[in-house]
Amino acid sequence: MKLFSMLVASINSLFAPAAGAETRVPELCSQVCTTETCFAQEELPASAVIILGTDRPESNTAQVAEQLYEAYQKAGIITQFFKASDFGPELYAPSAYAQRPELFQQCNDAIITSDVVVIVTPEYNATVPAPLTRIINLLSYPDSFEEKKFVIVTTSISPYGGVRAHEQLKKNLLDLHAIIDEEVNLKVAHVDTQIKSTQMYDMHAESVAAFAQQ
Repeated sequence: MKLFSMLVASINSLFAPAAGAETRVPELCSQVCTTETCFAQEELPASAVIILGTDRPESNTAQVAEQLYEAYQKAGIITQFFKASDFGPELYAPSAYAQRPELFQQCNDAIITSDVVVIVTPEYNATVPAPLTRIINLLSYPDSFEEKKFVIVTTSISPYGGVRAHEQLKKNLLDLHAIIDEEVNLKVAHVDTQIKSTQMYDMHAESVAAFAQQ
């Protein structure tokens, strides 16, 4: 009987948890869960596409767009920059409706995959420039607009910052079911004196980064 009891005790000891095992396993699980949580909570950099809506050479608005591009990069936003002048005469060819020019197709694809699209445009005769209208008309719908975040940056040498172009463009984008946060938009008044206002552009870039991550 004593021998039998010793045999049973020996067998039980084989399946008994080692001392401290119960504390080690939860610690391991906790460590794994914490690591997974860290990966889940880690945010990828925001991505943006800037579209310069005028093809006017050496314009004030083009210089503002360049400032914004630098500010976005400084804010950690992965940014692609497309200018209306880069698309060339192919943008206006009747065939562009059936087959987009190669560079324009790259722009269209970048917009679809980006977090936010930033349109930078001057106000010409109370509206946006013709190249920007053409760009909007050729972008694919709905994937370039619907539920896509847009930021509007208008410029003017007047004290109003291109407000009429701003409002027209905003209405157009909202009609296409884009998402717009008016607090992130920017109206640059007296643009000829504001081109180097780096503090304004840096603050705007931080707002764009936050908007993109929402």
